[in-house]
Amino acid sequence: MTFTGWIVDIGPSTRPGRTTLTVSNGSARVKISLRATYDLYAVPKTERLAAMLADHPGFVDVTAEDWFSPPWYDKTIKVLRASFADIESAAAAERRIIKLGLGEVHNRFPDPFTKLCIKLKLPPTSKVRVKEESSNLELAEDPDKVDYEEPGYSYAEFRFFDWFGETVYSKDPVGRLDSGRISYDLRIWKPVIGQTSYCGTLSTLDSIAAELSSVDAIRFPPAFGRALTEAGIELDTIPLKIARTCPNSPSLRAELIKLVEWSRISYMPLRELAEASIGKPLTSNEAKLAFEWRYLIPESHPRLESWKTIKEVISHDRGGTLFRPEAGVYFGVAQLDFISMYPKLISSWNISPETVNPPNYVEKLKPVPTTKHLVSEKRGLVAEAMEGVIRRREETKRLEHGPNPLRQAAIKWLLVASFGYLGYRNAKFGKIEAYECVTSLSRACMGKAIEAAEKMGFRVLHTMVDSLFVQKPGASESEFQKLADFIEKETNLPIKIDAFYDWVVLTNNKGSSLGSPSRYFGRLKGGKLKIKGIDYVKRDTPGIVRSTQWEAIKFLKQADSEDSFSIQLPKALATFDHTIERVLRNQVKPEELVFSLRRGLRAGLGEAAERENEGYTPVVQVIQGSRLYLAEEGFSGFDQGHYIRLLERAKEQISPRNKSL
Repeated sequence: MTFTGWIVDIGPSTRPGRTTLTVSNGSARVKISLRATYDLYAVPKTERLAAMLADHPGFVDVTAEDWFSPPWYDKTIKVLRASFADIESAAAAERRIIKLGLGEVHNRFPDPFTKLCIKLKLPPTSKVRVKEESSNLELAEDPDKVDYEEPGYSYAEFRFFDWFGETVYSKDPVGRLDSGRISYDLRIWKPVIGQTSYCGTLSTLDSIAAELSSVDAIRFPPAFGRALTEAGIELDTIPLKIARTCPNSPSLRAELIKLVEWSRISYMPLRELAEASIGKPLTSNEAKLAFEWRYLIPESHPRLESWKTIKEVISHDRGGTLFRPEAGVYFGVAQLDFISMYPKLISSWNISPETVNPPNYVEKLKPVPTTKHLVSEKRGLVAEAMEGVIRRREETKRLEHGPNPLRQAAIKWLLVASFGYLGYRNAKFGKIEAYECVTSLSRACMGKAIEAAEKMGFRVLHTMVDSLFVQKPGASESEFQKLADFIEKETNLPIKIDAFYDWVVLTNNKGSSLGSPSRYFGRLKGGKLKIKGIDYVKRDTPGIVRSTQWEAIKFLKQADSEDSFSIQLPKALATFDHTIERVLRNQVKPEELVFSLRRGLRAGLGEAAERENEGYTPVVQVIQGSRLYLAEEGFSGFDQGHYIRLLERAKEQISPRNKSL
């Protein structure tokens, strides 16, 4: 009998020389004992190393190999690659080498199971066929194919609710099982059956425990983990557990699609990805290429920043081009965005730690504009890895079926993070000088874009690193497209028209005549809205402020011209006055006053602040000035002045400063 499904987990086996794969088709799971060994990489300091490895428990074999050594990867050194029958033996051998000083251990990143998947060329979400009687496994798809079938995992998601709405935080959910105050909403999805929904209080959780026994993935707020266990839900039997740390998070299906895409790129198991920052799949993808090129991955980061004068520090240590625009409302505006500007600069300019300012490079080096940095022609590891991710996103865009937007978004986030990690001090493949090269090149490209726009008679209202807002009275959409084509030719970077606006408001900065560099909203051609940075879209905005600002924006949404905007603006602003009057009269519902604080912003919470490191997002309210209290403690009043100040700030955000209005 043959079982076909997708790998959902990978872990150790009790049998030496074996690894356990968990394969699921969404309705059932089987465990496969896969023959595998784990590798250790060490540069010998003494001839005793090889003998020690051969005598170590679990040893299988050892091979001497030539690998390129960091930081410049221009020379090879001898490396012993020792294979062991299990993870524990390999880890013990590593510790012994380090303790006795017998060699330098390399390639300890990524984790052992990711390295195993890289060695086996087996993405840990692959579709496979299993012959149960022999535990033989074979691929049922091309693992490198971009157009892969979405894994049919089954999954379940818990959402918990207190009096104020969804909560991901609770002081003692188990101790309040009988209170009936906290309720849950559970959605379970399985192939063939589809979605099943349950709801109830914490005291009724035990009635659905059996239903959860066979799901492949479950998401719940970590604060409620003990309550689920107490109710008889066997969390340890579920292969993939994902934390729900924020109310109104995307659906679990969307989260799974993201994790699967990252796993296909990085070869990291889903279990590792569920607890990792975005830097891990990004760096793991680079490590995958490092194994292919035989570039050693060091434990430390021997990349010291070169000496700079004060003048050079000022000129080099800068970000992308960011205007502080003149606040106001503007009509007939187009927004142009460079497509993956930073990743494409990294790839096209060959920016990588070992290619920037190499000391022993004999060929001609390419200077980076406005910096002292030089780049070699030898293809860089980061540049090549980035090129692969860019190509994958472009291929995904061309697909005509499947969950393309969600996969594209997952790849986009890797591309966005790639630039930041290039300058991150703890990045395995990072270097501040490489980071400086990219920011300098981006400023040069944006400078060319601004010059091109002005040359064609457009007014540049605002720029944000890789995006610019331009205006030209009476210009048609085709004229804006000609501008985009001209900019692409001048910069050699792809650029698109992201939006045409009937009007766009560049909001003012509090206490300044200048506009905010990252807050704006506007009505697109066709009537839809685009909103960035204002209180309405922020997670820490109280409901009363969010709903009032939205009601005001809806008035402005009706305007499709300068005249109609002038008519709708007073109506929009009056919305805030009405809400402020409600606050003064105490005619507000307690749930309207609740908001969330992110980690690191919990001053005034008292005892609750001590729980900050648990990583939860407590819902709090304001009372008597700056003192905060947990909403789960119940409602005990609020500070009118605080909420009035928040409403006035939200009102100011949507109030254009144009004198004509």
